[in-house]
Amino acid sequence: MLLNDVNQGVRVGLPSPYDPPSPSKEWHDGQVTETLIAEFKSKIDGELIDRGRVTDQLLDLRLTCDHPGFITLVDEMLRDLPGRSVVETSWWSDALDRLAAQATALPA
Repeated sequence: MLLNDVNQGVRVGLPSPYDPPSPSKEWHDGQVTETLIAEFKSKIDGELIDRGRVTDQLLDLRLTCDHPGFITLVDEMLRDLPGRSVVETSWWSDALDRLAAQATALPA
């Protein structure tokens, strides 16, 4: 979509701020998801992590990929998320490993 130049009544070549970025042909859902998983895994520190942070990161991962199998796995993890306020980092690390394995198996 292009913005209209109201004064001239013609289209100008400026992209609308509401246009989504065009997807890169070099990346697919699995690669973006794998990169995000690696970033989350690199930030694991200590024995406990805030449950809200884990929830937010799972939701971020859910948005990166539209593959039904991956979304189902994330939904299961959200449903079965342990703890009330904190999660053991070992659980989170294992969950990220499972998600990474699923993302690797996604078609390009």
